[in-house]
Amino acid sequence: MNITRDSVLTLATFFSLVIVFYVVGYWLIFRMGQATPLMLSVGAATILTCIIRKRSLSGLGWHWGQWKYQWLSYLVPFAIALMAYLLVWLLGVADFYDADFLFTQKQKYNLVHWNDASIFLFHFILVATISFFVSLPSILGEEIG
Repeated sequence: MNITRDSVLTLATFFSLVIVFYVVGYWLIFRMGQATPLMLSVGAATILTCIIRKRSLSGLGWHWGQWKYQWLSYLVPFAIALMAYLLVWLLGVADFYDADFLFTQKQKYNLVHWNDASIFLFHFILVATISFFVSLPSILGEEIG
């Protein structure tokens, strides 16, 4: 393995920026009360390193890929979670749904006239889709780095 001066400078730049952004991220956690800034620190350090070292962002391997793998990356974790929940429900460790939780969701969504199944499905779809986009900055921050 040939270690070049350019590689050492790039790694030194990256590690320095990670430390700086990590400290700033921790400070922002205490200010904002959420971990998103800390999770973004590695991704921000990566992008800034590319800019400082005049590296192409396309060299990070960003591309969408085949649809088959995109669907698998969404459905495989879903299937694993579903198996875990099915096991918990079948063993009687927990109920399929909590009526108090659904009542609270009806109040939050201002949909008190909906039945439990409708609220359950609505909440499930909302969490499975919208929550993904809300979590995206945190996810990207870690995965980019």
